[in-house]
Amino acid sequence: MLGLKSNLDKSTCYYAGTTDEQITKIGKIMKMSTGSLLVCYLAISVNTSQIITRDCSSLEDKICGMIDGWGNKKLSYAGRLILINYVMLGVSNYWAQSMFVPVEVVKSIENHVRQFLWSGSKDGKTYSKVAWSQIGKKKMKED
Repeated sequence: MLGLKSNLDKSTCYYAGTTDEQITKIGKIMKMSTGSLLVCYLAISVNTSQIITRDCSSLEDKICGMIDGWGNKKLSYAGRLILINYVMLGVSNYWAQSMFVPVEVVKSIENHVRQFLWSGSKDGKTYSKVAWSQIGKKKMKED
């Protein structure tokens, strides 16, 4: 061993399928605090119950924060499109691979991103120049 040891003050035990009596016994032996199963790992809530819209508010806040930060930069349409395809949708896809994202959240994020693409801000009002379904498609033909 390298002389490293666990810091029990910073450690927490999580239990599933055990009785309160077993949890108490294990807690006394391990000398660690007991945590609930609502854990945040890599900015995603690890939850045992069904994910609801409220659980995904940090995803929507993150996307809106990106849009607010980039809205001041006076980006061209092409610049906004690149940011959407590679950054914003990358964050959304990361979440979608890790858990079920409710349809309401997906639609809300798409609305913010769509407004950013066409107007440069999440609140801008303008008309679409291309169908939204065409935005994520490949830009070049493959032979």
